[in-house]
Amino acid sequence: MQFEGSPSISNETVEQYFGEYGWTFETLQDGVWRTGFRGENGFFTIFIRLTDAWLYMTISPFVPAPTDETCKIQSFEAMLHFNRDMNLAKFVLDEDEDITLTVELPIAALLYPVFAEGLTALAYYADDVHDEMLEISTDKTAVSRFKGLGGVVGKTIRA
Repeated sequence: MQFEGSPSISNETVEQYFGEYGWTFETLQDGVWRTGFRGENGFFTIFIRLTDAWLYMTISPFVPAPTDETCKIQSFEAMLHFNRDMNLAKFVLDEDEDITLTVELPIAALLYPVFAEGLTALAYYADDVHDEMLEISTDKTAVSRFKGLGGVVGKTIRA
């Protein structure tokens, strides 16, 4: 559904936005692309998918599904805290219960600055929280920034 005055988004538009952003990409199929970046904490592959109403930017899996029950609980709790603090990005579980980091942008508002903000947010949070989420999901003695000593938050997110 197009709203009056909203941009018309096509595959070509998304590819033009990639060019403006300065990132290379690979077309996987009509409306689906792969890109990525190397941050301070590793290389992250991002999948972009265009639908009639949304543009999805996703890192999946961001962290493999926790296998230990304690790790699963602390991972889910951290995901909820992160979702509250992050702008544009959010954690979700995929069909394999892997932890996924995603940005969902409505087509009705998808001008280049919105695309750029979405991709920037995804890249920023991926690099900022990856090592912590990996540790929380694999080490039941790990402590997230939300469970700092004495209940004091150990590190805040700044975007």
